[in-house]
Amino acid sequence: MMRKAAVVLLFLIIIGLLFLFFIRNIFDQVADDNVLLFIGEVHDKQAVGEFDYPGGVMEEYLAYDEEGNRVGIYYDQDTKKVQGFWISMPPATEITINQKQAEDIATDLASEISFFEDPNIALLKSKLIDRGSGTDKYYYFYWATVDDTSGATLLRHIEIRVNAETGEVFYLKKANEGTVNIKTEPLITAVEAENKVIGIASELFINPRVEEPLLYVSTAHNGQLLVWIIYVVETGDPDNIALYLRIIIDASTGEIIDKYY
Repeated sequence: MMRKAAVVLLFLIIIGLLFLFFIRNIFDQVADDNVLLFIGEVHDKQAVGEFDYPGGVMEEYLAYDEEGNRVGIYYDQDTKKVQGFWISMPPATEITINQKQAEDIATDLASEISFFEDPNIALLKSKLIDRGSGTDKYYYFYWATVDDTSGATLLRHIEIRVNAETGEVFYLKKANEGTVNIKTEPLITAVEAENKVIGIASELFINPRVEEPLLYVSTAHNGQLLVWIIYVVETGDPDNIALYLRIIIDASTGEIIDKYY
């Protein structure tokens, strides 16, 4: 009798766990579907291709919104969750909303993403992008999960851009690339990484400014890898083609993995 009761109890526990998993997936899907409310109704939606990304396979669709703007939407092939979108709307010609207003708009959208409730997620970048007269003006926001000990940026990211004139979100990119399975304490210090970059920068720039090294868990180099990402900006010669450089350094060996202009 006790054995039968134990079997029934185990069966009920399994059913309960499956139910919770099912409900959580539904809520996650609803949250991700709410992301599309920021786009509104779209029409003439067509699949245009697919490509590999760290989470699997991404499907790309093109459509038009109610105002006739071209829209790109990206879905994970397996989960069908929205991973990002862009809207080709007219660029802002003036700034009519302030940074706090733009941040509130961006946060409203970010809060619709299921992993935004992660206690380790933080707003790391919040700035106005304005390159002068005749160029687009928008606010840029970047959230990511951060390791409590090392300060390394982990595998959950959200990027949002808000039009500085209309307050409309025209770009979203999010990534949830799983659990970190490597050590997040660097063997190469930030100072050592920066010294490597200074040597390279002095050969390419007249008056380089080396920005503060950023520690990341990257999935772009054959699996997870802890890296330092350092940006270099030319401040002395505006005619220099190499105005901007990103250097990626293995945080365990000090090897320079990539350089991007």
